[in-house]
Amino acid sequence: MNLSSEAVINDLTQFGKRTRKKGLIWANSGNVSHRMNENSFIITGAGSSLEDLNSEDFVILDLDNNILDGEREPSIETKMHSAIYNVKPDTASVFHSQAFFTTLLSCTDLEVNPNLFPESMAYLDCVFRVAYHHPGSLELATEVSDKISQCSTLILNNHGAICAGTTLSDVLLKTETLEMLCKMIVFSNVTEIKFNFLPQDLKEDFLKHLKRIKDTM
Repeated sequence: MNLSSEAVINDLTQFGKRTRKKGLIWANSGNVSHRMNENSFIITGAGSSLEDLNSEDFVILDLDNNILDGEREPSIETKMHSAIYNVKPDTASVFHSQAFFTTLLSCTDLEVNPNLFPESMAYLDCVFRVAYHHPGSLELATEVSDKISQCSTLILNNHGAICAGTTLSDVLLKTETLEMLCKMIVFSNVTEIKFNFLPQDLKEDFLKHLKRIKDTM
């Protein structure tokens, strides 16, 4: 994969507007990146508003975090993004978000179990938690890279979430589904409505069922 920066910047700019409309970011929260090729990626600059991105708001770096192009300082979370690209060669996009209900649950010890309904099982598969580390720290990047190799949707304790995917649409879908799931969990606790979580073996059977359907289409 070797994409032109102009095309990727346009896609990321539109992505930022969509995340704001969907309520997945607020103020200057969140950052997004996209792999340019096997050796580099583009990321939003420090302090950028994802809602109002322009071409000056992006920085291109290699996977060792050396700046290749761009006038701004890269996002403080650059180490976390590059760590993901280093351990997951199939990852093309990474989105760190702070949607309300996801961030709310990140500040609790409540379990976020996706075994509730077909979409959450299909789009999330699993949700892992990452212990709190300061934003931009090597410790955060290290734990994220370890966990993301096992599960592409992570809740960062007291910090929000990060999703890795094969496309920008993929990470947006995962982020939206996670926010929906977290909203349901919050309402369940407030209303004392008890969930009927599906057992793991039924979830695995559902995923096989889903694959069979896709194979026949």
